[in-house]
Amino acid sequence: MRFLKAPFVWIIALFALAIWPIRLWAKRRILKKSGWVELNLEGEVLEILPEERVQERLIRQILKQPEPKRVLLKRLRQLVDELIEDPYAEGMLVRLGPLGGGWVGAQEIHAELMRLRKAGKQILIHIKQNASNKELMVASAATKLMMPPTGMLMSSGSAAPGLFLKGLLDKIGFRMEVASAGRFKSAPDQFTRNQRSEADLEQTKAIVDTLDEAIVDSLKQGRGLRGEAAKKLLENAPMVGLKAAKEGYVDEAVRDEELLSVVEKYSQRIKKPRPMGARKYLTVRRPPKPVQPKKRHIGVVKVHGAIVDQAPGGSIGPAGGPMAVEGPIVANLRAALKDQNVAAVVLSVNSRGGSVTASDAIYAAVKRLNQTKPVIACFHDVAASGGYYVACGARSIVASPLTITGSIGVFSMIPTWPALADRLNIGRDVVKNHKNADLYNPWSGFDEDGRDHAQTEVRHMYDVFLDLVSEARRMDTKQADAVAQGRVWTGRDAHREGLVDSLGGFQEAVERARKEAGGFTLEDPVIISAKRPQTRPSTAEGSDTRGAVSPSESPEALAQLLRSSGLWDALMSRLPNRQVATEMLNLWLSQQPGSPMYWAWSPIPHQ
Repeated sequence: MRFLKAPFVWIIALFALAIWPIRLWAKRRILKKSGWVELNLEGEVLEILPEERVQERLIRQILKQPEPKRVLLKRLRQLVDELIEDPYAEGMLVRLGPLGGGWVGAQEIHAELMRLRKAGKQILIHIKQNASNKELMVASAATKLMMPPTGMLMSSGSAAPGLFLKGLLDKIGFRMEVASAGRFKSAPDQFTRNQRSEADLEQTKAIVDTLDEAIVDSLKQGRGLRGEAAKKLLENAPMVGLKAAKEGYVDEAVRDEELLSVVEKYSQRIKKPRPMGARKYLTVRRPPKPVQPKKRHIGVVKVHGAIVDQAPGGSIGPAGGPMAVEGPIVANLRAALKDQNVAAVVLSVNSRGGSVTASDAIYAAVKRLNQTKPVIACFHDVAASGGYYVACGARSIVASPLTITGSIGVFSMIPTWPALADRLNIGRDVVKNHKNADLYNPWSGFDEDGRDHAQTEVRHMYDVFLDLVSEARRMDTKQADAVAQGRVWTGRDAHREGLVDSLGGFQEAVERARKEAGGFTLEDPVIISAKRPQTRPSTAEGSDTRGAVSPSESPEALAQLLRSSGLWDALMSRLPNRQVATEMLNLWLSQQPGSPMYWAWSPIPHQ
């Protein structure tokens, strides 16, 4: 067989060598006649395209569902690199739609567009309809900014809305029993208070100020607005596109049908340019690489979404949105440890946290892997509480200046309704031999001894968390406690406080991992996905009671039914912060019935 393969290999090699000059010629001249590239920026902002399972792809194709709109930062960087090198490239027309995700992705896109602009290329950005804070940050990189006359400039600054339900719960007869460690740990406040605490106001105001500063800085840098003028824009928004053009916040009020004439107006070399699609341009300039043989590479393990111990429905939560399930993540980390081709790992964290026990299991797997291969934690939009916990096992932490992180604290929260039972004249009793046998009985609630017991357990878990932070960040316990206490920090402030090692994004994390591994790895990192999750062995047959509740009786089944009917999305879209509410519901619905749940989770929004 070797003798048969050899001639074919030589033929392919000779053919590739023969057409190489043609490809090089085409690559260099592809924009000679048009001079412009057209790019659509819309959808979820991602570093690496997630792997799509075969069954998911088949279902999408059978139902003729379009591919979800995404912005892949890796491809955007490649596009900018090629346009900078291309002498025929005059500029880029960008159609800007709604961007998913948080501030980190928007800041990355802004930085890439500014890099292209500083290289002398023109960037014409057309806001498709409306622009909120993140879209304005991206749009500020334009040499010329346009939007429809009836579009809305909705960039009115950052906001962290609060919703407090104690009064409502009191009327119904519900009481949320909470034990918490950390003065700033505000997650339970929405159920136990009628207004925001002073500590929470302090930390939330600091985050809102930082995000507003980021918007103002981008307007200064890209649009040339002075500080007061940029702040005036935020004060006067929302405003229609026509008014925004008259006020000078955008350059022109232009409809989509008029964009080609605008490109003609600003084109310096070509009279009637016809912009080429960015995908086509990049395919010619940087064609896809063939399937590479197994070589040393940087692996990526993702911890995205609410961290949970179990998830019968997989990585998508019953309330929607991603979940970071302990079993598959630990399996991926173990697979990276065994795979000789994985030289180092980037732990990609985009999570507010969740279950303490799941976070601890992932932390242990990260730490074990880091003893053999370098693990670099990369924080995206949010890596708080349990999201920070799992990163304590890594060799170093890279975070964006606008990452929401910290929130080093623990709480437990159990709903009870004895007052409701009294109102409804529901009789109840309990037969027990030990005082804590019905500690978590929602019908009886907690007495003072029960509350003291719960607070003691939460404090023990907080001490464990604090010890991990102290060891990982090389602080003594007092120093760690001073920056912990459940306080949320931006990445910039966390770097100042010693909670992260450097400021940067995914690329910086990959380069640091490559350096720690001694170099000589493939350029592109690879997402690690174990074939079979390696579950934790049970100590006795039948000791694991998870899944004992039948699907028809489980809250997950009801949530999934509501989601499929469309009622769920209609309900969730009315909440002040849909993403936070979705994560909290996923945590509740993934909790094992009849048992307490200790959370390392932060509700701080990042919108």
